[in-house]
Amino acid sequence: MIRDVVGNDKKKNPENYKEFSSLINSILSKYDMTFNAFARVASIVGVEMTLNRLRDVHYGRALVSKDDLKTLRAVLDAPVKEAATVNVIKIYRASVDSMCRACAGSDESPKCWDATCPLRPVSPLPLAEKNRVEEDDDSELL
Repeated sequence: MIRDVVGNDKKKNPENYKEFSSLINSILSKYDMTFNAFARVASIVGVEMTLNRLRDVHYGRALVSKDDLKTLRAVLDAPVKEAATVNVIKIYRASVDSMCRACAGSDESPKCWDATCPLRPVSPLPLAEKNRVEEDDDSELL
């Protein structure tokens, strides 16, 4: 399986994986984001990897390449692209936060009730446990 191939490569070239992880953590700190939020907006800050490639490498489903490391080094070393980019990211974050809180209701500690929501990867709300979410019986509406 691919995880075995990646695992073997990690044993042979651990420095590549350590550097990838270190670069990602530094970039997340630079932009004050979670990994999933960063992956969604990575192209805005200059990451020339597809969303799927970035996630696959991060989660150990693909080998780290020299190009991956080169791209992340360039992003880390580059100045933050204009204040407008940072402001756009802040606006997106605030918008997602507002949308998620509105969707969750006016609870004191709102929780996301829909694990399939397209905003789930960037939602600031924790996912509600399935057994604690009320499941309405809408069968009479059908």
